[in-house]
Amino acid sequence: MVIEMFQFQSEKALSILESFASHPGDDRLQFRVHYWGINPMHYDNHLHKHSFYEICYVIDGSGRYLDDGHWFALEPGTLFCSRPGIWHQIRSDAGMYLLFVAFEPDSAHSDPQALRMYQTLHTTDRFLLHQANHTSTALLWQALMRQLEAPHPLWKETLSPMALALIVSFCSTFRKPDEDMRTIPPIKTDARLLKRACVFIIDNISQPLPLDSIARYLNISGRHLSRLFSEKLGISYIGYVQRERVRHAAELLAYTDISILEAAEKTGFNSVHYFTRVFAKQTGLPPGEYRQLHRSTLDPR
Repeated sequence: MVIEMFQFQSEKALSILESFASHPGDDRLQFRVHYWGINPMHYDNHLHKHSFYEICYVIDGSGRYLDDGHWFALEPGTLFCSRPGIWHQIRSDAGMYLLFVAFEPDSAHSDPQALRMYQTLHTTDRFLLHQANHTSTALLWQALMRQLEAPHPLWKETLSPMALALIVSFCSTFRKPDEDMRTIPPIKTDARLLKRACVFIIDNISQPLPLDSIARYLNISGRHLSRLFSEKLGISYIGYVQRERVRHAAELLAYTDISILEAAEKTGFNSVHYFTRVFAKQTGLPPGEYRQLHRSTLDPR
């Protein structure tokens, strides 16, 4: 995978990042970015260590990286993580195009459980990855750089979430795959099937929705699908479909000017008479009165 050089002035791009992506975070994790780096010709630095994390991404060129007394080759597509307290150094005779970011979690404003999960990055032994251009970290970093190539009216709204996604991605990129899987709560097959069935029903609410056809779509038996609705939602399949048809029809009557006939057709009822009977049974009002009541509520004039 060959990455074209980014079309921006490095110093200007860094100023934008420092302005809009220095404190990325959400309601679970907050980070302090000490500095962003975009260096098209990075050569050598001194042996040193940090109290924070520094992640580097080699875009072009080659060199060597010293980590805790051991040298590792650097080449295009290499990602590496300098962990807090570890002595490290970069050397390159011809220079490398290097992206880097130095940061630390803001423990005072982060959820303790999320913070503990992220701090496992501190002890990882998977701190250098070759041929990493295909990883989520590399792709997110490239996307972040592309955003800096042209003026953007919503830089704050764009760059901060992208920076957060990039920094959070480091945790999974530099951990062993089996460690990642242990942190993901398993989603039961039945729950996944039921969710797909519900989404299909809502997306196709104007169509006939016989149980057997949905079951075939999900590659399960009709009996299995029926059991999922009764056991997981406490309602029959037919009852759920009817409830969703009425719910959608109620929204159409309250918020649009379409006729009652159109509302019935758009929600899969094959006759106005049947629609009126089912709607009144579930809402307590026939469609016309329901529309009048909700229109007067929305517009008291």
